[in-house]
Amino acid sequence: MVYGQPAIAMPVPAVSVTTRTVFRHGPVYLKCAFYEGELVHGSEEVAGLKKIVPLILRQLNQPCADLLLTVSSDIPAERGMGSSAAVSISVVRSLCDYFAHPMDRRTMLSLVNLSEQCYHGAPSGLDAEAASNFHPLYFVRGKETAPIHTRIHSTLVIADTGIKGQTSKAVAALKRRLEQDPGLKEDLSRLGRLTDSARRALQTDQPEMLGRVMLEAHHVLKDLGVSHPALDRLVELAMTGGALGAKMTGSGWGGCIIALVRHHAQGVTLADRLRRAGASGTWIQPLDEQPEFVNQ
Repeated sequence: MVYGQPAIAMPVPAVSVTTRTVFRHGPVYLKCAFYEGELVHGSEEVAGLKKIVPLILRQLNQPCADLLLTVSSDIPAERGMGSSAAVSISVVRSLCDYFAHPMDRRTMLSLVNLSEQCYHGAPSGLDAEAASNFHPLYFVRGKETAPIHTRIHSTLVIADTGIKGQTSKAVAALKRRLEQDPGLKEDLSRLGRLTDSARRALQTDQPEMLGRVMLEAHHVLKDLGVSHPALDRLVELAMTGGALGAKMTGSGWGGCIIALVRHHAQGVTLADRLRRAGASGTWIQPLDEQPEFVNQ
């Protein structure tokens, strides 16, 4: 999603977050990959949880004490895969389960977006919507999100460059380029049209069309300066490895690519090729899979 253009996001059950809540006497205690200790003293990496856990407990009419939260995540951070939103959703759901107190979706998303502000300044809300949903989503900032009921029978391969995305720098660089060359705004409109084409392909089982759209979108994003040589290399390797299409995902200047293949077996082969070529991690996600739950 760039400068008001539509975007498509989808849940990826191939990766997940699990939060376990148990009794522990004393201040709320957090254990995760980035920090272990009393939540109130947490590092910047857990600033979002520091902000929203007390708010969640207040919403549930519970004291902010006597809890141990253990968060385990398969999702690499700062790779354009919605890691921080998924963690926040997992924590909200775990606390609700622990206290047997349901929370409506609107309230949950408002809390998650408060957490996202600690990491992204002015989040679009797309990561939280996708991580808490069951279907791919068509999203335009400021408008109601629409589910996409997919009819496509193909598979995505996600490959991680191992390089953290740099959202603020990529966005600032794009802003400068647009100021210097207003003609680039046509590229943004082109991305919007490609997103609409991708939605039609998902709804009408046209994998070849979707692949073409993905690759074209990547080339546009590369021209706009938000890609990265490591992303371009993985996209090229995916295409020479038989993918129907491939593109970067996330904000750019690092992160992951997604590649489209026809079936799972081809995805396994391509994932192995990308790992051998230096991808730090790969995941395989069927596009026609509709999970009961996205994150626990």
